[in-house]
Amino acid sequence: MIPVSAFHEWRGKRVYNIHPKNEATALAGLWQSWHFGEEQMNSFTVITLPPHPRFSHIHPKSIPLMLRPNDFELWLDPDFHQVEAFHRLLKTHIPCPLVCEPVQSTTNLGLAGEPEELAAD
Repeated sequence: MIPVSAFHEWRGKRVYNIHPKNEATALAGLWQSWHFGEEQMNSFTVITLPPHPRFSHIHPKSIPLMLRPNDFELWLDPDFHQVEAFHRLLKTHIPCPLVCEPVQSTTNLGLAGEPEELAAD
């Protein structure tokens, strides 16, 4: 689980700051600790889903798997092995209302246009 306050997506030269409206979120991820020679390495990946029709104008190839607060505990439970419980999460969806704000750049988060809201599924 990767806690985030927002994430950025690029559409051409336009950058979008995307965050849930009035809610905490985290991106679903996987991590592994492994050895490269004698050095211990840690790596992680963000799980992405196929594109969502209402999000595809921002990112036409995928949407990150966003977890809601009531998903956090289950996602982090190392003893939970009932993978069918995750099937609902692995379907392309917008889990909560999202605010998509076009910004000037990732270093200058000033708005470069009107924010757009995407409703949850």
